[in-house]
Amino acid sequence: MSEFPSGNLARDTGLTKVVQAATVAGEPITSANISLHCRQEYGDTFSDVSDTELAECVAFITPPAAEPEAEPAQVGIDPNEPEREPPTMTRNEAALMVQDAQLNLLAARREHADKMTAQKAARGALSVAVMAWQRGGEAQPSREQLQREYIASEQARKLAGVSGRVRPTPGPSIIDQHAAYSTGGDANTFARKQMRHGSHHRAVFIDGKWQRPRQRGSIVPSEG
Repeated sequence: MSEFPSGNLARDTGLTKVVQAATVAGEPITSANISLHCRQEYGDTFSDVSDTELAECVAFITPPAAEPEAEPAQVGIDPNEPEREPPTMTRNEAALMVQDAQLNLLAARREHADKMTAQKAARGALSVAVMAWQRGGEAQPSREQLQREYIASEQARKLAGVSGRVRPTPGPSIIDQHAAYSTGGDANTFARKQMRHGSHHRAVFIDGKWQRPRQRGSIVPSEG
């Protein structure tokens, strides 16, 4: 069981003050000398200080020695990589270098835009040359000339259509044409087949009264 602190606040405080004063004065820190100073300061009621109590008091007063700080571990660095030299330029010099690089980038972009414009013009000239070669060396017609040629060709086409129009020869109707490709017959046959069994879409007037549309298979009175 430790003897300091003893739980007696007055004794612990007095002993601490005496030990600190003796340390500052350079006196020997022994139990006999500290006990003598305590009785002189606080009276004969202050009991003798034991060696264990004095040692614990000195340890309590003396701050622990600071441990040397460990160097931070370098993460992500190859131990075989040679050491890099410290930078040789200032912050302002680095900022000027970045600014110069940005200006060079802008100039390169302008030059690239000019080259693209020249390329576009060259391609246009190439297309004009190819079209001229296809026309046999003739000059490229203007827009007005193309319009005039188109109007003239349309007028000629219409005139040729009116003068050369031939009246078509009468022939089978569309119903007869369809019937020829199905069950045969003409328009009359088609009409008779449709009316043979009466109308399927509306009521019919038979024998003096209206009747519902006939079902398939029935016949009209005239065919009974």
